[in-house]
Amino acid sequence: MIVIDVEWLRPMFHGLRGDGSVDWPPSPVRLLGALISGAYSLPESADQVAALEAVTAISAAPQPEILVPESIDLEIPDTFTEGTWAPEGKTAAGELKKLLDLSQVDMDTKSRDAKPQGAVALSRPTMTYGIDVSLSRAQVEGLSSAARLIPYFGRSNDPAVVSVHQEPAESLSVGVNRRRLIPVSSPQSPTRGWTAETIAWFDANYERTFSEAAEIKAIPLSLPGGAVQQVQYVRARSSIENADSILFERSVANWGVPRLIRAVRESVGSEVSQRWSITPLTLSGSLSADGRCVGVRLAAHDFEVDPLTGEILGGVVDGQESGRLIRAFDQIIGGSDFPVLGRVVNPKHTLDNSTWIGPARYWVSTTPLRAFPDERVLRNAIETECDRRFGQIPSIAIAVQDPWLSWQSRWGEQGITDGFGQWWVSLGFDDKITGPLVLGATTEWGFGVFRPLSDAEASL
Repeated sequence: MIVIDVEWLRPMFHGLRGDGSVDWPPSPVRLLGALISGAYSLPESADQVAALEAVTAISAAPQPEILVPESIDLEIPDTFTEGTWAPEGKTAAGELKKLLDLSQVDMDTKSRDAKPQGAVALSRPTMTYGIDVSLSRAQVEGLSSAARLIPYFGRSNDPAVVSVHQEPAESLSVGVNRRRLIPVSSPQSPTRGWTAETIAWFDANYERTFSEAAEIKAIPLSLPGGAVQQVQYVRARSSIENADSILFERSVANWGVPRLIRAVRESVGSEVSQRWSITPLTLSGSLSADGRCVGVRLAAHDFEVDPLTGEILGGVVDGQESGRLIRAFDQIIGGSDFPVLGRVVNPKHTLDNSTWIGPARYWVSTTPLRAFPDERVLRNAIETECDRRFGQIPSIAIAVQDPWLSWQSRWGEQGITDGFGQWWVSLGFDDKITGPLVLGATTEWGFGVFRPLSDAEASL
């Protein structure tokens, strides 16, 4: 993966789209244009050739992921400029008088042009593009040289330092006060993504603008057409790593988890509930653990995509929704008819991200996995899903319908009539995978959660 970091000298961005709105997050086409400009600023050399080759390869790559800081629209009003200059060819006395007429110094607005001045303030002055493209060492070095010649990113009052380096995709870190955004094709979006034709479009408009040949300058400005792809950047579906950890005051018997999560989802309503995943955190992984649930992790799914049109459905998650979910858990667990156990006492290991994320080669289910009650169908479903998500087909060491560890037990299935069975499964992969790993049916009620095992734990 090619990683391009942009660091502004002050935490603001003024780049605008053609309609005057702020181009935030900065579109892939804006980045590509800046890289092209930097490449042509290099002296004619092998470095420039390599930089242009790299830019061409990028334009054929998928749209990048973007890591952006939090932003606030400054809502800067338009400014106005007076139409009082004397352009070439308009110096005849009659025309010039008309041009300079300010309605006797009352500054008639007919001679004024609005100039958009939008901007956003940023929580930190850095953002990152992650581009899934393979470049040679010479191309990376050439692209890096071109990036160093980019004086600003946005408008001329956005001075910035742009740097290029290679990193494994999994090392692209969100960091503090940043969000991971992924591109989704959306014909209604004003954000422009690149295509293989984008560079030719830039070149044609550059030639038209700066050529001294009258016949070239007379060519109309080329519209983007197929040279850009309309994309919308949306928050990546949150993983458990970026979720909110909620610790209960009193633990819940593991068999009562689906009843608890179902009650919470019904309490907040389907409109809120469908935008959140709820993962039960259970005491598991040791001989003394009994599988009780001591908390949950909440991860927001703040968008859905129509699989046919690519249109973004629904809105961004309200920041108060997690609070509603937390209050619902407190109220239901505090109810007199709910199966609670003793007080939760500092289960640090259970709240540790690595307990649920890995990476690891071996994984074991901590809550029962619901699937068709035939082992052959179960194995095929697990292999298919893991191959789709992780590019690996796991070996299934154990798949049984009777709990075999102290922290496993059968769960209640009130209201479920699909005939699926409950399974406890142990998986092994050739290479480490990074979770969260949740498989099977009815995961919205807490079924099918896995945790990683160390090599030593897996050998026991």
